[in-house]
Amino acid sequence: MSFSRRLHTSLSVAPNNFKTTITTTTIYVAENSILKEVHSEEELRIYLSVLPCGDGFDSGNTNLCGITSGASANDHCINNGFIYKLEDEACTKLTTGVYIFDSSDGKTAKTLGGTDPGFIYNCGSDSKCTQITSSYYLADSGTKSLYSCANTKICTKVTDAGYYLVDGSLVSIDSTQATSVATPVANAFYLDGSSISGSNYLKLIKCTGTTASTCSSVESPGDGFYLNGDGYVSRFKKLIKYASSSCESVDSPLSTAGHAYIDNSVKNGSDFPNVIYCDKTKCASNVGSTTAAYINAGNPDAGDSTKFPNVIQCTGGKCADAAGQASTTGVGYMDATTTGNIITCDATAGCKSAANGAAKNKNKFYIDGMSGTNGTNFKKVIVCVKDSGCSSLDGTATGSDVDSYYVDSQNADNYISCVKGNGACTSTAHSASTTPAYFVDGYDASKVLKCSSTGCEEKEGATTAGYGYIDAATTGSGYKVITCKSDGTATTCTANDNGSKAASGSVAAITTAFLNAGEDKPNKNIITCATGAICINVALDSTAPAQGHAYLDGTSVDDAGNITNLITCNVSKKECTALAASSKTPSTEDGQVYIDAATANFPNIIHCDGEKCIPMAGSDTSTTCNAYIDATNTANVITCPSNNCVSSANTATAATSTAPANNVFYIDGVTTTNIIACTKANGCSFLVGKKFDDVDTYYADSTIPANIITCKSDETACAKDTHAGTSGDTFYVDGYTGGSSVLKCNGTGGCVSISPANTEEGTAYIESDAKKVIQCTKGPASKRKVTQPTVTEVTTYAALEPVTDTNKYYYIDATDASKIIICDSNGCSNATAPKTNLATAYINPESTAVL
Repeated sequence: MSFSRRLHTSLSVAPNNFKTTITTTTIYVAENSILKEVHSEEELRIYLSVLPCGDGFDSGNTNLCGITSGASANDHCINNGFIYKLEDEACTKLTTGVYIFDSSDGKTAKTLGGTDPGFIYNCGSDSKCTQITSSYYLADSGTKSLYSCANTKICTKVTDAGYYLVDGSLVSIDSTQATSVATPVANAFYLDGSSISGSNYLKLIKCTGTTASTCSSVESPGDGFYLNGDGYVSRFKKLIKYASSSCESVDSPLSTAGHAYIDNSVKNGSDFPNVIYCDKTKCASNVGSTTAAYINAGNPDAGDSTKFPNVIQCTGGKCADAAGQASTTGVGYMDATTTGNIITCDATAGCKSAANGAAKNKNKFYIDGMSGTNGTNFKKVIVCVKDSGCSSLDGTATGSDVDSYYVDSQNADNYISCVKGNGACTSTAHSASTTPAYFVDGYDASKVLKCSSTGCEEKEGATTAGYGYIDAATTGSGYKVITCKSDGTATTCTANDNGSKAASGSVAAITTAFLNAGEDKPNKNIITCATGAICINVALDSTAPAQGHAYLDGTSVDDAGNITNLITCNVSKKECTALAASSKTPSTEDGQVYIDAATANFPNIIHCDGEKCIPMAGSDTSTTCNAYIDATNTANVITCPSNNCVSSANTATAATSTAPANNVFYIDGVTTTNIIACTKANGCSFLVGKKFDDVDTYYADSTIPANIITCKSDETACAKDTHAGTSGDTFYVDGYTGGSSVLKCNGTGGCVSISPANTEEGTAYIESDAKKVIQCTKGPASKRKVTQPTVTEVTTYAALEPVTDTNKYYYIDATDASKIIICDSNGCSNATAPKTNLATAYINPESTAVL
């Protein structure tokens, strides 16, 4: 009997005693507890198959075929490639089909698809059977089953869920162990069931097309996420996560807004350009957005799997994981998965996506986290508008010479500042508390940013003339003022130099002013800007304006740097308005000025000439007799005693039945060749000081009774001087009346204007220097009495020149009709020449007239 036959006999008796032992040098087969040596692999294969029928087997001879001693029904043996079922005194050849036999005895038939391992044979149409020795075999007995037959030739049913490449097919085993042939999905990955170790899969199957021929096993695919072809029905619904050399299926990926995964299946060199995003119905891979970001759902916090601190950013064809910038930095990201959403991150909650929150007239702003380099140097700002969504804009335009400012929608205490010339954008504290801080709006030129303790907001810029805001910008804070101007179509707000200047020559230091548009009541708050100092707000309710006060309007600076308009004030209402707001301009009338309200103690006046308004030091009235007409009320006169200018009602009195009118006079402090004359009825106006070409003119000094104002030349300033009437009356040509009166001055009453004696004779007054007389006539002077004309409306007077010849000249003394004034080279006197009656005559030399 041959070796194989002996094995059949021994195994049929005690099959469970059969096993193999492998050492480094020898292979043995244990048979009935007797260890026998196997000399070759070919010999070993005999023991890993259906038992041979043995020597002398003859399927056609019942004596040599069928059940023998020790055999039983359902025993099988193989002979010449045919498998026979042993029966009583007969044997039946198995027909076409697939069969499995118990691997423990090599002869007992088992049910295909069962859990028992065994030897599998495929019997063809000629009934010849071939043992299955491939790695995997898909058996189909109505219900498909996958067997693994690798190495030992003992086929074991595969029950591990996963996908398997089997003879040109992609075989799927699900969690219920149901086995089927799957149709591959292009660009999909599957868990490779052949690589399962414990509960982990070590490999993936990648399919590039829709046939199994495009599928291959991928070892060490790289940590990351892949589209999972499992469960695909017109769309992907799962992902595969590969990490630490282990793969797992991610069922029902989060469809949370913003969440996405870097697609490790698409690679360009060493870069991954695609991102996988899953919504409520599907997962898809697309080239990553370069303008918006994703929350990296594939990289949760190590201590909290529900928190995602990182984002995916894609630039230059590369998508990479990056730490999400904290919201405290002002940084946000446009959500690439959900239009209109913004991704913000913080240490507590990680990164989250939410609607941008923009409302009507309330835009939202974020530093664009996609515009930085390695988490720094961000140069763009995200702007979200209710009707148009979110977009990313340059923080400042390339080449811009001014910084730009935006609302920080994440931090109430901060604003976003972008450095000029396309520089970096940062979130900066505005430090506003009870007083708001204002900035030029970097997004909308017609608006300003108002920042307070509750946050920053965009406000329409006030275009009213004279209105402005103190510029709180980080560069030059407080030294610039924001003004807004409209051309009727568009409004533009800009931060400008405040217009203040240092004193130069006769021009005093220029302190500009603006009505504070940042206050609820701009007309009751004035911003003043002195040169070299920050601009400050003055509340008019506590620091009320006074009569005559005005401010240089900082919004009226022309291209040459001149102030062209003013802000004037209503004293009773404690408020101010810009003249330009009602299309008015400052007074340019001679003598009229304003008190500069912006300078402490008010030492300056403002004079406007039609081209510009300039401040100048007010003349000290107590020493110069200079004063000014109050341009806001011409009944008032502005005087500046001890460098403190004030506006007061003029002290002129009207004429009464017992006293003439008492007008008041000052030298014009702006044009000192002029006189300011004030009457009770008509207020104050200016006069040209020098009235006559050949006669000095005089005016009463309204400040000091002992003084008189003298105007001697069109080019020489009028000046005050002590009059000569200290011991008695003295007389001067009255410049105010223009020829109808003289000034009578004495030590007690000062100077008053009097009318000449009302006679038809020519009269005269001894002039103040006693060298000449003031001659007064009604009609032409020096006419004979007999030809004296009747009284006319015009009275002429002249201060005649002093006598230089040897003659004597005679005049009727207008102050005492009983006297004659005699003038010679020594002077004039009325002491010795009484006029007794009209019959007395005095012949004036070189004259045909007589007195």
